[in-house]
Amino acid sequence: MAPPDLPPRPGKVARREFEYKRHGTLSFPINFDVATGQVVCPSNGPTRTEADFVAHVRRTVASEPNVTQWHFVLDNLDIHRSESLVRFVAEVAGITDDLGVKYVRGVLRSKPPEPRS
Repeated sequence: MAPPDLPPRPGKVARREFEYKRHGTLSFPINFDVATGQVVCPSNGPTRTEADFVAHVRRTVASEPNVTQWHFVLDNLDIHRSESLVRFVAEVAGITDDLGVKYVRGVLRSKPPEPRS
């Protein structure tokens, strides 16, 4: 049984409690070829972790070895801005520059650290 929704605040609607059960829901990262409307390398799984997303992008890029440039349009979900994704993109693009240290310097600094509870 799911926890009850959070009560509304003045001028706001009730909010769903974040501690919910997925009841078998899967994650489906899907790519569309904009020119043809075709689905390219869909993935599915029970989670949507950083490793899942990087594996999806790796499969997509490997699916068309003759394509030299890919464009992915994403939201700001943390897995879309992960260190492993930055390192993979740099590898594919042939970038050998120092990418920095996560949260400290370089391009990997840009994502702020998670707040501690």
